[in-house]
Amino acid sequence: MNKEQQQVIVNALLDNGILASPDILSSENVEKESLLKLIKQHNLTNQSFLILTNDLYCILAKNNGGAKANLDVDWLEFDGSRVLFEKKQNVKPYNAFLDAMYPNMMIKSDVSIETSAPALKIPDTKDIKPLSRIIVAKNYNEPSKKRGIKDYVSYYKHRYNFATHILRGRAELQNILSINRLKSRQISEQVSLIGLVYDKIVTRQGNVIITLEDATGHFKVFIGKDGPLKDILPYVTYDEVIGVSGYIKNNLLFAKTLLFPDVPFDHKGNFADEEVYAAFISDVHIGSKMFLEDDFLRFVDWLNGKEGTDAQKAAAKKIKYLFVVGDVVDGVGVYPNQESELLIKDVYEQYNKTKELFSLIRDDIQIIMCPGNHDSVRIAEPQPSVNEFSKILLEMKNLTLVSNPATITIHANGNNNGVDVLMYHGYSYDYYAATIEPIRTNGAYDRVDLIMKYLLQKRHLAPSHTSTLYLPCVSEDPLLIDKIPDIFVSGHVHKSNVANYNGVLLIGCSCWQAKTSFQEKLGHNPDPGRVPIVNLKTREVTFMNFCNGERK
Repeated sequence: MNKEQQQVIVNALLDNGILASPDILSSENVEKESLLKLIKQHNLTNQSFLILTNDLYCILAKNNGGAKANLDVDWLEFDGSRVLFEKKQNVKPYNAFLDAMYPNMMIKSDVSIETSAPALKIPDTKDIKPLSRIIVAKNYNEPSKKRGIKDYVSYYKHRYNFATHILRGRAELQNILSINRLKSRQISEQVSLIGLVYDKIVTRQGNVIITLEDATGHFKVFIGKDGPLKDILPYVTYDEVIGVSGYIKNNLLFAKTLLFPDVPFDHKGNFADEEVYAAFISDVHIGSKMFLEDDFLRFVDWLNGKEGTDAQKAAAKKIKYLFVVGDVVDGVGVYPNQESELLIKDVYEQYNKTKELFSLIRDDIQIIMCPGNHDSVRIAEPQPSVNEFSKILLEMKNLTLVSNPATITIHANGNNNGVDVLMYHGYSYDYYAATIEPIRTNGAYDRVDLIMKYLLQKRHLAPSHTSTLYLPCVSEDPLLIDKIPDIFVSGHVHKSNVANYNGVLLIGCSCWQAKTSFQEKLGHNPDPGRVPIVNLKTREVTFMNFCNGERK
């Protein structure tokens, strides 16, 4: 088949929403008329991303006019199996499709799935060796798979059961009933209810009606605009699990108490048994034209004892842990017209540069790194720790790659439990900075500690369904804050901030990037080069400023 004939075939297929595989264009027995006849016969016009391969053409030709003329095939799944086949990752699904469509055709492939390059190994908790007393306590590593309705149901059930377990232990919630039992209760009877916030509306008079949902049904909760709960109402968000108590009247629960799962006020937390330090950074954005490489190298020199006063050099020697909380590279195609602001436009090269820069840090500092929304892994949370683009970082011996989110225990020994650090990049923070009024009007992005406190109260990193992109997991909800951390650290907003909430140290990390045009539109006010240093024995925080050569 010459090029002119190939072009005729390609155009004919494209007109029907079908792509031509290279192997079919090399066949001498394929003609335009026969192709169009097969497409019409099997009703293949405009199938989802259908790529016509030579194997499939043979099957269609064999079935032409037969009993199996209308093949009942999930073409999207078929194309996915073909991709795995061509990458030599797994030939079984593709062969299974071929066998199902025409069992006696005998065109199965014997291609070996072995390749010259080693397979990418995603670190699992059990695979990560303790480095300078590092334990990865919680790390997402679920294999990719197709999600269905059951996955979402399981996801929300897990969240509901977790929050219910906490709320049932609260003394303020007495006589807790399910919704189907609540409807039969007498007027003015005192009851309590735990449910997921299904809806929230404000009446003409300014009162609020919240619809709660549990496994047995829905029930409306009335909260007066001038009542004792008026100050807590703005903090109620969709899809979170709350507990309420009050009395029944007119098929409404008039709430007197409203509770979040929250962190107990008497939570003490853990401390290291010796004076060692941890540094926290985020949003390095390597590859961006706005990446402040000189300032970052100044930070590296300080870690290595080459910069600063004698006291600052002495402090640097005590740093044993460096947390990097996402957006280590700027990525490609993350926001509109990003390519005009990229110095390195290849993702592989961005990670090569990352390895080069972080390899400059002295070996006895253990680096713990999670991804963010700019990194090359999927944007949906939970994000896996590494993929094909970033696997070069696995070559670094003092680097531990973890998922986003993840919980890491550092500096534990036989006599000490160590310090638990919850890492979450913070992609959901945009939603809460914009929709929760007390946060929006009290600083929004400039007060990331308010957002972090808010999510600790919910015991979830993204309680509202639309606050972040996510993939549901069957066995758990990785975005739950099921274990109360000692340190909760985030990035994303490029603003440095530190606070304490019920025994939890909240750290919002700075960045190493000047303000981009996209950040200008979002209202971000970067605070670059400002690094919080935490004494793990006392949790005292000291800031080092490396922007423009200043140090405080």
